[in-house]
Amino acid sequence: MSNTLTVDLTFTESFRKKTDPDTWKTIISECLNDVTDELLKECKEECPVDTGNLRDGHEANKPDGFEKGITNNVEYAPYVIYGTMYMDANDYPSRAVEKVQNNNTMEESFKKRVKQKGIDTN
Repeated sequence: MSNTLTVDLTFTESFRKKTDPDTWKTIISECLNDVTDELLKECKEECPVDTGNLRDGHEANKPDGFEKGITNNVEYAPYVIYGTMYMDANDYPSRAVEKVQNNNTMEESFKKRVKQKGIDTN
């Protein structure tokens, strides 16, 4: 069970020179945390609810660095997402990923984090 949200960031060389690599790593990691939080929220909103167990089973995994994720260890999650011979698939994680891709979470988070660090973006 894997849906992937890929974030591609491109910066001009002059902008990159305005700060040190450790600060960049911190900013990007914090932005990815924001995106992960938004994705968790969207997964819970898109998740079908009967008892609430599946929705409540979503957890964000946000270690330091650039790889973040959402997991759900509810045993029947794959059956809901991929379906069975008796039940149609409900690929709510893909819908959640699509919403996050379309709502500019990363861009808004980046602007906020850069401003917090006092980096001039001009």
